[in-house]
Amino acid sequence: MPEESKNIKKPEKTFKGESKPIDADKKASKEEDKFSGKDAERHEESKDKAHRLFIIGLHIVFWMAMSVLFLRTLHLVFPTCWHWLDESQLNTIDKILGAALGGGLIGRYLQKIFPEKSPLKQ
Repeated sequence: MPEESKNIKKPEKTFKGESKPIDADKKASKEEDKFSGKDAERHEESKDKAHRLFIIGLHIVFWMAMSVLFLRTLHLVFPTCWHWLDESQLNTIDKILGAALGGGLIGRYLQKIFPEKSPLKQ
């Protein structure tokens, strides 16, 4: 009988503030991931995805603006019998193109005045 009592494992006692071995392993693996760079790699991958989505969005906006500019130019070049836009639609397109042009010019002017604070140069 004494031999059998030697083979029986006693449950581990934990004191206040002491974590169980399983919790300690989980914490250790989280720390290892954090310091080994896996977390940083995931962060970089998410930044890369966001950057790609932003660039795709810029391409979409650029091509939409080019198509509006192209349609406005066609409307100016074609004879009046071929016009398909009314005056209010043309005025709206002109306002949008004028605002974009004005914003771009003001941005360039301010970039020359405040070159060190320009977000484009950072």
